[in-house]
Order: sequence, then structure tokens, then C-alpha cells
Amino acid sequence: RTEPRLPAQPRRPDPLLLAGRIYVADNNLRKAEQTLRQVLDLAPALPEPYLLLADVYRNTNRVDTALAEFDALVKRNGANLGARTMAAVLAHVKGNTEDAKRRYTDLLAVDSPAGVAGNNLAWIYADEKQNLDVALDLAERTTEQIPDYAEAWDTLGWVYQQKQLPLLAIAPFEKAVSKNPENAMFHYHLG
Repeated sequence: RTEPRLPAQPRRPDPLLLAGRIYVADNNLRKAEQTLRQVLDLAPALPEPYLLLADVYRNTNRVDTALAEFDALVKRNGANLGARTMAAVLAHVKGNTEDAKRRYTDLLAVDSPAGVAGNNLAWIYADEKQNLDVALDLAERTTEQIPDYAEAWDTLGWVYQQKQLPLLAIAPFEKAVSKNPENAMFHYHLG
């Protein structure tokens, strides 16, 4: 039902993102990758396509290949924020935290409202229990910029938790759960 409608709205990210979700759920990872890359080209500020695309690359054992490809795109056009963000996310997925932190920090220097970069950097800082004041600032800005992004609310709650402020963590964790009730990790953090 979704595919026939896509040609009528080729420049709208919402229908393409829906199609990408459906392709991922249907395990049609080739079409999911194509569609999600279109979404990134049209709307590089949307957070969900990065997460979905990173999962596609992880599930197809192509994280290294994809990272090299996005790095090449960045080398050709350093202003391509979508490619820069995807490369940072892939470095993070690979477990190269130091490289991911550097990439997220560089992105924020170029595009201070970069929501995905700010959220992910805040999470890393909170997880490492370092730079917690910076993490709090990044997490708060991300929830302001992308208020419907459940992960951002979870990150804000996690930062408060790591700052030993559990009472302040409750409301963001509740928001994360309300925005994505299927996410078990959000329930765990709230609990």
C-alpha cells in the first residue's frame, strides 16, 4: 500500500521514512537502505533514519564498508551534514567511542543544533560519567530541538541519573516511555 504512493510524494521524508520502517520490518534490507538514504538526503535533521540505517548495516555486516563510503562522501563534500552524522553514528556502532566523540564534537562545532550528534555525545559522556554538565546541556538542547525523539528524553533522564539526581530523571524517563512504550530499555531506566 505504501509503495504506490511514494512516486506522488518523492520529496517528502515522512512517507519515505514509513516505507523504510516497513522494509526493515519486512527484512527487505536492500530497499530499506535505499529508502533511508533518500530520507537522509531530504531531511538530515531527522534522527530515526540514522538509527535504522545503522541497524541495516550492522545486520548485514557492512558497518566498515558503510563507514568508508560515508567518509568518502564527507571528503568530497564536508558540508554534507547527513553523511558526517551517519559516519559518526557508524563509528559509534563499531564501538570506537573516542572516534565517535571526536566526530560528534566536530559536527556540533559546524552545526550546533545537530540533534543526533548532541544526543549521542551526551549519552557517551553520561555513560562514561564525564563532562556531565556538558552532557546535560546537550541533552536539554536535543529535547528542545526534537521533542518527539524518545531517545533524547531517555538520554536526558540518563544524564540526570548519572549526576545523582534521580528525582529529576523520572519525568524525562516517563516521556521516553510515553513516546516509545515498546522500548524495554526505556522501561528499565524508568524502573
